[in-house]
Amino acid sequence: MAAAAMLAAAAASRLTATDMGLRRDRRQALAIAVASGVFGIWHLRPTVEALRINRPTVDRRPAAATVTAAVAATTVGGVVLSWLRVHSGSLAAPHSPVLGHR
Repeated sequence: MAAAAMLAAAAASRLTATDMGLRRDRRQALAIAVASGVFGIWHLRPTVEALRINRPTVDRRPAAATVTAAVAATTVGGVVLSWLRVHSGSLAAPHSPVLGHR
């Protein structure tokens, strides 16, 4: 019933089912990008603190490069974790279809 209502709404607004799927995919991609970016930025302060504790005499330029690399790596990690969440359907460890295990 819900699918019929969606198709009727799509026809009324001159959208096809494919257009609706693409919009959902774009929203999902945007959500993954934003969440991953926030996840990366969230790790900015711990990285700066770790540098301060472990390398007290480090210059600013190498420190900035290290922080930028750490935030970028954490952002990529957020993308990977989001992809695993979407494709496994679980917040727990990825299930067999994602990693190819049976």
